[in-house]
Amino acid sequence: MKIGFIGLGKTGANMVLRILKAGNEIVIFDLNKDAVTTAVKAGAMASRDRADLVAKLQSGKATKPLVIWMMIPSPFVDAELDSLLELVPEGSIIVDGSNSNFGLTRKRAKKCLDSKIDYINVRTSGDILKHDYVMKVDGKDEAVAVLKPVLDPLAPIEGGHHFGECGSAHTIDKQ
Repeated sequence: MKIGFIGLGKTGANMVLRILKAGNEIVIFDLNKDAVTTAVKAGAMASRDRADLVAKLQSGKATKPLVIWMMIPSPFVDAELDSLLELVPEGSIIVDGSNSNFGLTRKRAKKCLDSKIDYINVRTSGDILKHDYVMKVDGKDEAVAVLKPVLDPLAPIEGGHHFGECGSAHTIDKQ
């Protein structure tokens, strides 16, 4: 699978390494040049900006639908999402790994749906660097199924990471 990845902080960078190790292709974007250099050395392809990321995802062995994973802090998700919605074709999938409030998640999912884009929320908790973490994924079944080649190397429990429509994984945390 070929996937775009925005956000190479500690968690995002480790996720990129795991996804690459599983044989997937990744086009990355981050403002931190050192993080980009490290990911490129591991096999990722760098992009200059979001438009370049989308163009690189659509070239060569493109995965359809186009998939971009945002692993950025919650306060920046709305601006990033707005930028991506102007660039990605209909039918694309945008993944939000920010652990945002469920109300924001549902609002963003609706905004994407209005643009004919699938929005998947992935809440990650625990220590991703030590493999003892949990991924709670919600979104449309069909869109989540597309992510299987990426989710399986990241999630510790095979097939145990999908909880339903956008915002539903937030209720798991409250139980």
